[in-house]
Amino acid sequence: VFDFLGEPEVSDESHKTQYLDPKTIKGDVEFDHVKFGYDPDKVIIHDFSMKAEAGQKIAENAKRMMELRRQLGELRRTDSVADYRAKRQAENEDLEDAYRERQSSFEQSKSDEAFSTALDFDAKLANRRQAIDAERNGRKRAEAFAALESAQTDYQKATNTGNQDDMLDAEKRILQAKQTILASDEKIHALEQQVEALIRQRSDAYKKLTDQAKYEVDYNKLITSGEFEKAAALKLEQELKSQNLKLTQEEKNAILEQRAALQRQEVSQQIEAAKEEVALQQLLIDGNYEAYQVEKLRLEMKRQGKTLTEEETRAILEQRRKLGSQNLQRNLQDQAYSLFGQAMSRAGRGREFEEQKALRDAERTKGRALSSEERELVSRLAAVSFSLSTARDMQLGDTSIRTNALTARGGFAGGAKLPETDKINREIATTGKQQLEQMKTITQICEKLGSF
Repeated sequence: VFDFLGEPEVSDESHKTQYLDPKTIKGDVEFDHVKFGYDPDKVIIHDFSMKAEAGQKIAENAKRMMELRRQLGELRRTDSVADYRAKRQAENEDLEDAYRERQSSFEQSKSDEAFSTALDFDAKLANRRQAIDAERNGRKRAEAFAALESAQTDYQKATNTGNQDDMLDAEKRILQAKQTILASDEKIHALEQQVEALIRQRSDAYKKLTDQAKYEVDYNKLITSGEFEKAAALKLEQELKSQNLKLTQEEKNAILEQRAALQRQEVSQQIEAAKEEVALQQLLIDGNYEAYQVEKLRLEMKRQGKTLTEEETRAILEQRRKLGSQNLQRNLQDQAYSLFGQAMSRAGRGREFEEQKALRDAERTKGRALSSEERELVSRLAAVSFSLSTARDMQLGDTSIRTNALTARGGFAGGAKLPETDKINREIATTGKQQLEQMKTITQICEKLGSF
């Protein structure tokens, strides 16, 4: 459009004074393959030919000229600056509507995500109610109601004047506004359904908890009073209720009978197991260790539902004897080593023993000899451990202020005996320094081990 407006104006022809007088001019008029357009790319007249003799009236040619004039007027209207600006304005409004729609969708997505991730019931409920308020008071819904009211007013005016075109236009706007309002109503209804579902869930959860508490109270009362059959029946009713099942009384009685039989069987098994355990322990008390091991193995296999041949039984017992001998030997070794440690401690070599013991325990844990680096770490840890276990408490002496009878009654101040502050300060400094060195050493070892 601006390119068209920038075209040079038609040259001024006001200086031309010569003209033709229609009263004196007679002759024929002829157009021979005329092609015309304001722009080479927008040709209005294509290959126009016409011939009219003097005084001749040609209706068809007049109609053709009227059509050409209409097309030319249409071209001028569509190329106007006002229409261009209106078109740009409409495009901008469409872009703004699309932005608002996307922003609304994004806000709704964030609200839905917050709702789904919230664990607290009140937070979920507040989220949905906030979403309902946002939709009811939203700009899009308000604009739809305003558009509906305006369109209804225009429709009434068009009806009164009988303008069919305005009536159709207003009717279209009414339907568009109602469709927008309906979509908003559907969204609000869906949110309200979620709120009602949350309230029902809370009510159901509360009822379930109260029912469970009442059941436990009633069940324990029946058990306490020894009414076990009624307690079993109450337990069955609670189970059926939790599973939303309904059974006939005959079916309930059959289940209760089966459970009672199973309970009697379990009690019988427990009694038998207790008797077997008593007999087994009696063998141990009597010192019949061989028979004790055989009976213990038999009971173990029985409880596992397995049977062994005599050869398998002898093999397992032999392995257990060897394992027992090894355990005894290790226990004796530990006792002897403990006595050795006590002797070294009394001889003033407690630190040396703690280091040897730490190295011995570390090799047992690893299952093989330690590397030089591992031995160094174990020795340092043992030294720190021994230092902490043998560290003496801080010796501050008597820190009280002593007075004689005269000073206590408000006499001379020189009668008071103060604690030795210099000695106390030296003791605190020495102990603090030792503790600081110990912490530093422990930190270095832990960093090397990757503890922190």
